[in-house]
Amino acid sequence: MKKIFFLFGFLLSVVITNAQQVITKANINLRSEPSIQGQILYQIAKGTIIELEGCESDWCEISIDGYSGYVATQY
Repeated sequence: MKKIFFLFGFLLSVVITNAQQVITKANINLRSEPSIQGQILYQIAKGTIIELEGCESDWCEISIDGYSGYVATQY
């Protein structure tokens, strides 16, 4: 049983360590899908520190203030 808890703790720390934080350089829209056609769920102010959950192509997935969605990487 101790091995399972240790393994879970190790995996959790790896996930936290691999997360990347960035500061937004403009006001950006959090969208429902990785596309400019995606519904705007939330507006993130310039200078906000966000944690990227994963990125693919020109979009990154994030969660902020209870919202989850996508932001364009150009911002």
